[in-house]
Amino acid sequence: MEKSHVDKLSKNREYVLLKGINEAFSQLLHHEDETTALFEAFKVICEIFGCDGVYLLHYLSYTEEKLSTQVYFAMRQDGKEWKILPKSRMDFPLEDEQVRTGTFNFIKEDDTIIAHRQNAPEQFNSILKAMEIESHFVHKIMINKELWGSISFVSKTFQNQWVKPPIKTLIPFINTLANFLAHKQAENLQLQQKHLSETITSTIPDWILLVDVNNQKFTYNNISYPLIGFSQEEVPDLFIFLMNRLHPEDKKTTYAFFERLANASDGEIVEKRFRLQHKEGYWLHFQERAKVFSRLPNGNMSEYLGIVQDITDNVKAQYKLEESEQRYRNFISHSFDGIYYMRFEKPIPLNLTIDQQVDMYYQYGYIEECNVSFARMYGYEDTSILIGLRVIDVHGGEYFEYNRKSTYDFIKSNYQVANSETVEHDINGKEIYLLNHAIGDIRDGHCFGVWGTQQDITERRKAERDLIESENILRAMMNAIPDLKFRMTKEGFYKGYFESEYENISPISSASRFIGKHLKDALPPDLAEDHLILIRNAIRDKKIQTNEYSFISPSGEVRYRESRVAPINDNEVVAVVRDVTDRKKAEQELKESQELLKAIVNALPDLKFRINKDFIFLDYYESENENEPTLIPPSAFLGKRLDEVLPDSITKSGMKAIEMALLYKNIQTFEYFLPINGKMHYYEGRVSPMSEGEVILAVRNISDQRQTQMELREKLRELDEKNKELTAYIESNSQLENFAYIASHDLREPVRTIHSFAQLIQKNYNSILDEKGMNYLQFIINGAENMNFLIEDLLTYSRVSSEEIVFESIELPKLVHDVIKNLTSFILENEADIYLSFMPDNIIANRIRIKQLFQNLIVNAIKFHREGLSPKIHISGVDHDEYWLFEMKDNGIGIPPEMQDKIFQLFKKIHRHKQYPGTGIGLALCKRIIEQHGGEIWVESTVGKGSSFYFTIKKSLG
Repeated sequence: MEKSHVDKLSKNREYVLLKGINEAFSQLLHHEDETTALFEAFKVICEIFGCDGVYLLHYLSYTEEKLSTQVYFAMRQDGKEWKILPKSRMDFPLEDEQVRTGTFNFIKEDDTIIAHRQNAPEQFNSILKAMEIESHFVHKIMINKELWGSISFVSKTFQNQWVKPPIKTLIPFINTLANFLAHKQAENLQLQQKHLSETITSTIPDWILLVDVNNQKFTYNNISYPLIGFSQEEVPDLFIFLMNRLHPEDKKTTYAFFERLANASDGEIVEKRFRLQHKEGYWLHFQERAKVFSRLPNGNMSEYLGIVQDITDNVKAQYKLEESEQRYRNFISHSFDGIYYMRFEKPIPLNLTIDQQVDMYYQYGYIEECNVSFARMYGYEDTSILIGLRVIDVHGGEYFEYNRKSTYDFIKSNYQVANSETVEHDINGKEIYLLNHAIGDIRDGHCFGVWGTQQDITERRKAERDLIESENILRAMMNAIPDLKFRMTKEGFYKGYFESEYENISPISSASRFIGKHLKDALPPDLAEDHLILIRNAIRDKKIQTNEYSFISPSGEVRYRESRVAPINDNEVVAVVRDVTDRKKAEQELKESQELLKAIVNALPDLKFRINKDFIFLDYYESENENEPTLIPPSAFLGKRLDEVLPDSITKSGMKAIEMALLYKNIQTFEYFLPINGKMHYYEGRVSPMSEGEVILAVRNISDQRQTQMELREKLRELDEKNKELTAYIESNSQLENFAYIASHDLREPVRTIHSFAQLIQKNYNSILDEKGMNYLQFIINGAENMNFLIEDLLTYSRVSSEEIVFESIELPKLVHDVIKNLTSFILENEADIYLSFMPDNIIANRIRIKQLFQNLIVNAIKFHREGLSPKIHISGVDHDEYWLFEMKDNGIGIPPEMQDKIFQLFKKIHRHKQYPGTGIGLALCKRIIEQHGGEIWVESTVGKGSSFYFTIKKSLG
């Protein structure tokens, strides 16, 4: 063929291709629907190239093993018809080295692949054969310079038409296709975002606003109307509507919100809370978060975007939470259970052995918090007394090993325990049984403390012991008591009986003869009918029924029996028949005994009242021999409180005695006086507990006894004064008096001279001396003053040691109150609190010395207080065999263990003079005073927690 003819055919072929590709462009861009556009465009291309299918693949991932693709669009020709294939996932294995190399080259470097099945590797060949592809042309599709996938034109026949000129003609179409796909991808993403935005806006339960501030217009989602119960048609102007529904108290807040928003910077979020009234009249709570959306040219706010949340449920939940917390606090405060938190000064590592953890538990544990019920279990009304109490002090004593075992089990159970029992002691040394529930405060592999509750089960344990004893007694009695015990049917037949070891001595004949018989065969008709009624009632009411009846014994004696019927189930009962003749006789004897006791009580010359725990007079017992005058008749007391009929001076002591008698279950006494008929009468009240809620108050006139005591006391005082005068005369030449003279004259005069001249130098030569000289001079002045104080204290100490001591009966509470009164300014200056409890009314001692003792100890307790903590001092005293034992407890700085025995020596001081001034003689003086009273003094203290000074005074001195 001539060259010109070939060129002509080539140009004609190129023209056809270009024309077809332009048609494909037109089809691709003409149709809105993506699937239709691709179908029509690819059909044109396939007709031009003579291929019968197109695969548009989106690459998902590729690895050394496989290429994963998604069939974005595919179509094949079936006869004369074209069919769109379903979208699916296609994975191409890359295990063959040739396939993997060719694929990676295509992905990374080449743009086009032209291949035939017969030339493909075996694995890839099988895939092409299954898809009926003999030859194919593949070209990459790039979107935004990233590989998106590829387009493959395929044929069922072997073709040699995949030549470079047609391929070059097809490249522009493929680029346009890439742009088309990118455009569609962007459209789809935009539609998805729009749909997502609409979905979020329509589904979130928040009210979204775009507010035009100047025109007072809202753009919003429709959630706003249902929130407040209105339809959109009922709200013509939302802005005015909302302002009208706004809570009056929130209007100022709303105006302030607009002002803050107007002054806010771009991006700054401004919040407010407000209330709107629902259509039904109740108030809803809302929270709005807003920021400026657009501004006017002058910078002022034009629009703002706000999101309004309905927080009504949250507010209600918060109210409920606050109420719940308040109820919880009230529960803790008023709970009958003792509630506490025990902290460890040093957290306990959980990786230690259990024994090591137990040792640290007792070494570092102390009470940090507790409620009133917890304090009361130990006999205290003030919880602060227990704060800081060491666990070892609570668990110590005779039951320590028992309590330590419960602690061991608690730690072994990972610091959790329920119903663990300990035995401890209250303030009076009384045993208390406690049931404990506790859990450890575990953090970071350490136990920092323990939360716990405890119940006082002392009465329960006593009751259990009594119950066990009672059961043992009952078991013995049941074996010994000759009762007949029958098992009977509800119809009244004897089904069986329970033997007793001593049954043969019963006045009731042997039970075995009744088995199988009916009640009517064993008892008289009237008794049989009564017992049938008992059986029916016991089964019906499911409780024990009893009946008593009498009979004449063969000896002619009237005897009594008691039948007790208890239900077993709905068909059977147990019937116990007992001879109660002895009980009947005992009841008659008891009645006679009570009448005798009543006669004895009436014969006593005291006036007796029965009073309940609320101090109300329930009854009185007046003796016929009682001639004692009273302010009002005893009958006028009935139904009234103690403080309604008696003066305050009496009711205070009386009420305290009643409370103590009910609390400690023992007799309490108190005394009072009344002016009657122009004469002072003295009375003694003795309160004896009668039950849990009642006492008997016996009132006796002790005027004669009191008068005798007063006269005797006056005689003793006169005798003591004379003894003092005699002793002073006899010992006028003692060495201690000489020492006192030297201390007050020979020693003090030089000190006074040094002090005076030092002050003159300081005054007259102030301008001559430099700073160092003035400091030296001040040291001289301070030293002279300290020496003077030391001489004064030595003089006091020498007088205590040398002067004869005279003992007398002292009203101790009054003496201590006088000491506190004298220290009023010092106490108020340091904001100290002093508590007195269980103080004996009278002791035998030297009035001046004991007053000096209490004053020194109280001053020390206040002076050595912790910085920033008000001093709290507890003074108490108890009866301790032949001595009175006193404790003075403070919350001060404490005393190191190595100094606790030395502080009672002369001049032994722990702290510097500037920080805590003093001469170091005060406690030595206290020790000398206690020794003169036959007692001892010592201290127990923990640094940083406080000290307890204990001292004893012998009861009998003379």
